[in-house]
Amino acid sequence: MSVWNALRLRLGAAASRRVSPYRDADERPLEDEGQGRDPRRLFLVVGLGALSWVATYVGMLELIESNLGDLPFIHKVIIGFSVAMLMTMIIWLLDKMFAPTDAFTKACYIAGYLFLSVISVGFGFGFYWKVLESRGEASRSAESAITQVQTALFAASTRLEQLQSTLDQLTTVSSEKAVVERDSGKSCPNSGPGDGPRRKMREEDAGRFKFASDFVKGRIGTVKSDMAALDGDLQKIVKDDRSVIDARTGNRNEFLRGISRKLDLTVTGFNAFRSDPQLKQIRIDLADRAEKTTITGAKGVVISCPDGQLQMALRGVVRAIDQLPELSKPQIAAVEGSEATIEAFRRLTTTFFGLLTFKLPPSADELRELQRKAVQSVEGSGQAGAPGAVLRPAFAEQAAGLAKRDYVPLAVAVFVDLCLLLVSIGRPVNQFMGLERSMREA
Repeated sequence: MSVWNALRLRLGAAASRRVSPYRDADERPLEDEGQGRDPRRLFLVVGLGALSWVATYVGMLELIESNLGDLPFIHKVIIGFSVAMLMTMIIWLLDKMFAPTDAFTKACYIAGYLFLSVISVGFGFGFYWKVLESRGEASRSAESAITQVQTALFAASTRLEQLQSTLDQLTTVSSEKAVVERDSGKSCPNSGPGDGPRRKMREEDAGRFKFASDFVKGRIGTVKSDMAALDGDLQKIVKDDRSVIDARTGNRNEFLRGISRKLDLTVTGFNAFRSDPQLKQIRIDLADRAEKTTITGAKGVVISCPDGQLQMALRGVVRAIDQLPELSKPQIAAVEGSEATIEAFRRLTTTFFGLLTFKLPPSADELRELQRKAVQSVEGSGQAGAPGAVLRPAFAEQAAGLAKRDYVPLAVAVFVDLCLLLVSIGRPVNQFMGLERSMREA
């Protein structure tokens, strides 16, 4: 019997016909096999098979292109032919699964069908996830990363402005006390007027505080300009600016990677400021000055000059420098285009292995929320600059599993293959049915 006639029988060629009870049902004349054919079932099988082929082909093609880049046309034809063979094999196995045969052979057919269907569903999920979720996930990832860095920079900018304000006040107070010490004395206990070591100490304090204030002021300007630049990029993402789409690829991956590099430079620059040797030296000098209550006068005479107000202010300045936050480098998921298929497979396999260990992995949204809370808790505890208090939680590197939204494209991919299975259930003509009709007609 030809393949076409077998397919017609498979799709519902169930017309009543007379056969000998000793004649096998699959050996009927071809002119009888065409009677009673169901065109709707044929349309469903062809349509669902084509839909599954498209999803599997696009998913497989983009997975390969994400690794090798654009492929020649002949390679795309080869991939399309391979996927067509895969779908043909699935349909053939469906036909054999519902045909009368022994249990072992049927089990082999079922195992082969399940294996090939998993491949089809996997690549189909990659295709549907790209269409339905990849753009939204990329936007959410970029918004979260930019907001995280902006929030940390805003906190750092606020602390630096307070630090600068304190240093400016100390500069003014020290300059005033230098004048008082020269004109009337009394800036230190039992000090008289004149141009002595006490006045010189006050002028040195004013110069030290002025230098520290100017150093911090320059960094404040850099932080604010970084925040403004990031805000411009954030607005482009929020408003879905079409100008950021690459004309060649049709996606925003290059723009998102550019933002990621900008975030890296911003974070690296601020962390470099925290560990800058000048800032460290300023911190050491201010800490020493806060604890200094005596000065050495002429001929090595030790002069007592405690200043409680200055001491308290300088200790606050030292704590502010110590608690400058160390920024972490957030990752932006540039998962549009061919990268979407890789991300979909990564999430699917992560969830699958999580199921094997009875512990589902957190989704990307949950990981971002955990990281945000961790950053806030470290900053709120006042230990942002303490040794070891690095804002890089262990879960920041953890692979994300499927989110609630990801089950929609997964359900679509499963639904297509499930419908193909449902259409194939109930083989209308087989040996048992033929034998039953033969017995009734006998």
